[in-house]
Formats: sequence, C-alpha cells, structure tokens
Amino acid sequence: MSSQKANGSRFSTEKQAENNLFRDKDGFYSERDNGEQPAIEFTLIMRKILLSIKKLFVASKYQLHKLTKGALADLDVPYFKIAVCLLLAYLMFNKDFRFTVNMNAPSALLPADEKNSRGENVAEMGIAQAVAHHEEIKNPFAEAAGDDAKTKKEKKYIRRFQKTARQEAERFGIPASVKMAQGLLESGAGHSGLAQRNNNHFGIKCFSKKCGKGHCSNHSDDHHKDFFVKYKSDWESWRAHSELLSTKHYKALKEHGTDYEAWAYGLKKAGYATDPRYPEKLIQKIEKYKLYLLDK
Repeated sequence: MSSQKANGSRFSTEKQAENNLFRDKDGFYSERDNGEQPAIEFTLIMRKILLSIKKLFVASKYQLHKLTKGALADLDVPYFKIAVCLLLAYLMFNKDFRFTVNMNAPSALLPADEKNSRGENVAEMGIAQAVAHHEEIKNPFAEAAGDDAKTKKEKKYIRRFQKTARQEAERFGIPASVKMAQGLLESGAGHSGLAQRNNNHFGIKCFSKKCGKGHCSNHSDDHHKDFFVKYKSDWESWRAHSELLSTKHYKALKEHGTDYEAWAYGLKKAGYATDPRYPEKLIQKIEKYKLYLLDK
C-alpha cells in the first residue's frame, strides 16, 4: 500500500515538473516561473492601442494647427470623437482588415515527442504545415514533394517567365495564363530545339522573302520550307508573340478579358494552331498549374 502511494506521489511530481517546462522560440526547454501557461493581457493590448491612437491624434491636431495657423483654435470641435468614428468606419468597410491574436501558442508549448493517434509528431507537423502554407503564398509555382521531372521542368519555366507574362498582359491585354500555357506547350517548357537554337518560344514563322542572314532558320514543323524567326533573347520572343496577338487578325480575342477558355477556343478558331486539340491542351496546362493566378 505504501509502495503504491509512493509511486503515485512520484508520478504526480514528475508530471508537475513536466508541465513546468516550455519550449522557447529556439526549441530549447526552460522551466516556467510558475505553474501557469504564459497569458496575454488583453486589457494591456487595448491600452497600448488606445495610447497609440491618442498620440497619433495629438500629432495630427498639431499639424492641422500649423497648417491653419491657429485659425481653428477657437472652434469647439470634438476632434477625438471624429477621429475615432473615422477609424471605426474604416475598420467596418475595409474588407481586407484582419486582427488575430493567438492566446495559447499551442505549438510552442507541446512536448517535442508528443504524437497524435497516427504516431505523427504534432509539433513538427504544425511547423511543417505553417512553412508549406507560407511557401504556397510566396510562390504557388514552387516545387512540391512528389513532382516528377516534367512537372519540375514546367514549374521552373513558369517561375522564370511569370513576371514577363504579367508585364506583357498589362501592356497588351493578353491573359498571362494563356501566354504562359502557350509558352509551356509550344517550347516544351523552353527545351524544344526551336527555343534552344532560335530563342523562339512560340513557333513564330518568318514570311519575309528578303530577310537577312541569321534572321531565321528552317525547322521541321508543318512543311520543309517553313522558316522560323531567330531572336536575340527569350524576352524578344515573348514580345513578338504579344505583338502578333495584337494584330487585327486576333484583336477580337481581347474582348474575352481573362476568360482563358474563351481565349483557347478563340485562338483555334482564328487559325493560330493546326493541332485540333490545341484548346484542350492549353486549358489543361492552365488548370494543372493554376496559371489563372497570374491573371489576378
């Protein structure tokens, strides 16, 4: 009986000691000053916020006094109440306003070896999910676990030209998603012979009969007499493609805005490509890599 009590007492003491440990931001365990979890005083936060607002109000009132040279000094105007009302109105109507306070910070307080029902480390899972979420927001086209070689190659191409695609979209009104999908499809993500030798990512042909040496080259595509333009840089190819889609022949497509499906079928209807499945292939690329995010 005394042995059971001793064991129970020792277990209680060990459990209390374990509860008095917490893990800091560097991952090290330290002992708490008391047995309670650190708490955030909400009233203290509100006091600091109100103090900051008052300081801002006093500074603004002083600047207004300087600008008006004291002309409004004799007026009895409830400046503070007006400022508070304006602030509240801003917070109510601004849809992007977010205010989050994590009162418990659970991931920092979990023991390093605590596991869930599937045997997975809870603390490590929380950190990994947070990092993954951050990476997705930072660049939705970053490589992910499980990507095959082709997917990695195409994502690399997207990351390389995403800025160019957006700039061309802004200047010429051609959806960045459509241009990117065309570049992926027609250049083999920059690895086709035409892209490698001619910097030609969109299969733009040369129809001039008097072009100079080095302006174009023959390449097996639709016909042995087809010649394709050589560009000094990849960027020149992207710009030439934008100018091509801005000609009278394709101008009506811009009425579709950023509707990538309408653009895909519109390009086929306008005779842009000979592949009967060209629209479906474009749409598949756009939806696989969420290229429509480039249009936002």
